[in-house]
Parts: sequence; structure tokens; C-alpha cells
Amino acid sequence: MIKTVKPSDEQLSNFFSDEHDGKPVVMLNMLKFRAMADYPADHLAENPEDANRTGQEAYEVYSKQTMPFLFSVGGKPLWIGRAVTSLIGPADEHWDRVFLVYYPSREALKKMLVIPAYKAIGVHRNAALEDSRLVETKEISIPKIMLMILSIFFRIKFFFSRS
Repeated sequence: MIKTVKPSDEQLSNFFSDEHDGKPVVMLNMLKFRAMADYPADHLAENPEDANRTGQEAYEVYSKQTMPFLFSVGGKPLWIGRAVTSLIGPADEHWDRVFLVYYPSREALKKMLVIPAYKAIGVHRNAALEDSRLVETKEISIPKIMLMILSIFFRIKFFFSRS
């Protein structure tokens, strides 16, 4: 499997040129940290304190510095967790952290990505990660009446199966 940390120029271009509806998106993030962060030499020359960071520590720096930019475009983290076990997937594939981030639209995400100060902190993300996935998701609406009917059906089925 190919390891990826940053989107290619083609992926970014396609993502932002696709027609989109302006509706909210939730980005699924899957991260694998490097054992030790791998900063570029020019960054370490100016920031020697970063030399001994683990990948996870470097990502925490990135994450903390990202929050003001995320909130400024109306985004927010929805859920963050440590990956434990993969029930379905390649045996050699392991993720350290998985999380969901809400954006009010693709345009909001794009707005954040082009902020110069946000781009500058990307050095921590790139140094931190051995591999990653970033997947756009959109909500699929399940009618409330359908959820109520299914809930009642399974409660009745459970009740009678115990008898």
C-alpha cells in the first residue's frame, strides 16, 4: 500500500473543482504517526526544540495550532479516538488515531487551507505522519419515521425472542 501524507496537486485541484452543493461535509481522518518526527533541516535550524519530538507530539503541536483556523471557518472536531483494532482491512495496516472534523462546506475547508499562517504550521503535520487518509463524507438522511419503525420492530422482535 502506498503511504501518503499530503494530497497531490491533482487531488486538490479535482477536489475543489468538483461541483459541490455548499452543504456541510465531515472529513474522516486516519493517521499513522512516525516514531520520531521528521522535520526538514531548515525548520530544525530555526526551531531546535522540535528535534526530539515524537510523531505524536509533533501532531499535537499541529492540532493545537490548527484549532483557531478550524473554528474561524465554522469547522469543529466531532469525534477523536485512538485506533485499537481493525476488524476488516489489511493485516499490516494500522492507524494510531481516527477522527471526524465538520466543515460547513467544502468552501470553508478551502478557505482554511489557503490561510498563510495555517499553511506554515503544516510542517508539524508533515513531520509527524508516516501515513494518512483524508476522506470527505456527506450525511445520508434517514427519515425519522423509518428510524422509529425500525426501533419498534427490533424491540418487539427482541421481546418475543426471549419468550
